[in-house]
Formats: sequence, structure tokens, C-alpha cells
Amino acid sequence: MMRSILKKFFMALTGLGLLGFLVTHLAGNLLIFKGSGAFNLYADNLEHLGLLLIVAELGLSAIFVAHIVLAIKVTLENKAARPIAYQVKNTAGQSTFASRTMMITGVLILIFVVFHIIHFKLGAKKDHGVTVLWELVVNTFSNPVYALGYVVFMLILGTHLSHGASSILQTLGILKPHWRANSRVVGALIGWGIALGFASLPLYALLVKPAPDARPAAQFMIMEDKK
Repeated sequence: MMRSILKKFFMALTGLGLLGFLVTHLAGNLLIFKGSGAFNLYADNLEHLGLLLIVAELGLSAIFVAHIVLAIKVTLENKAARPIAYQVKNTAGQSTFASRTMMITGVLILIFVVFHIIHFKLGAKKDHGVTVLWELVVNTFSNPVYALGYVVFMLILGTHLSHGASSILQTLGILKPHWRANSRVVGALIGWGIALGFASLPLYALLVKPAPDARPAAQFMIMEDKK
């Protein structure tokens, strides 16, 4: 029993770490609305972190793998009992579509992450030594198939996060006692806020069709360095 509780606790803890990453990642990606210069500067600054970036990516990968392994173990253990996801205590009548499909949406998110890394991280090019990502993102999402496909996956992400965030809040006792009854609402706000934030990126590229800044990426970086 104690080992089971610990697994759920660490699954919630790793989930919290992934939530933190998503919020940070979204904040950086929203710079796309400021134009190609600001977005490419953000991408280039990340690349210049060098070893620190590699360590951060390895740490994030370890958290991601640990979360998946713990989720599988907890799910298998719960097959002989009531599914309680992240929660230490099971409350009757709280089963939702999101909670019943956590493993399915989790697998789909894993597939999406693999393709996302291959396309955007490994596919980014350089202009005079400067990382150019804005053009890749906008050109990719100018294709309706890619844009709408990305939005669909963000809906899957929102479904997963809405229940995951709620369960994390309950398991880790983050919310104050008088707010715990509303953990599902808070979790939904967090999960869907993140998912819709990401979904706004392809819709912006597809519908607005923004043009790159007049200044080349390399020139923008030089001017920023002089400030």
C-alpha cells in the first residue's frame, strides 16, 4: 500500500515538473506574435545555453520517462482495484472522460512529442550562424493539414492535462483546504489554458499568414546584442 502511494506521489511530482515545462515552453512560443526577430532571438538564446541546455533537456527527458513508467505501473496495479489515477484516495462518482482515457491520450501525446522534436528541433536551420525557427513554424502551419492536426493534438493534450492537473493538485495537497473541492475546475483551467495557448500558434499562422520582419535574423541579433 505504501509503495503504491509513493508511486502515485512521484507520478504527480513528475507531472508537476512537466506542467512547469509546458508553461515555460508556451511563454517562449507566444513570442511568435511579436514577430520573427523576437521569436528567432528566443530560439537562438536557447541554443547558446550550450551545455546547460543539454543538461536541462536530459533532465526533462528523465522526468518524462519516469512519468510514463510510473503511469504504466500504477495503471497495471489498479486493474485489480478501482482506478484512482494520481489520487491517494478514490472518490466515488468522479470518473470523467478525461480520467478514463488518460493512458490513451498519454500514448498519443508521446507520439506527438517524438514527431514534434524531429520536425521543429532537428529541422531548424541557421542564417549566418543564427537559429531561424520562426520561418519553419509559420511555413509548417501555413499548411492546413499540419495546422489542424496540431490543433487536434492540443485538444488531446488539454483532455489529458485537465484531469492530470486536477489529480496533481489533490495528491500533492497544493490547494488550500477550502479550494480542494474545486480542484477539478482549477485543473481544467490549467490544462485547457495551456492547450489552447499552444493551439493559438497554428491558427495564427494559418489564418493571419504573418510576414517575417524586414530585418534579416542575423541583423536583428546584432542590433539586440548592442543594446
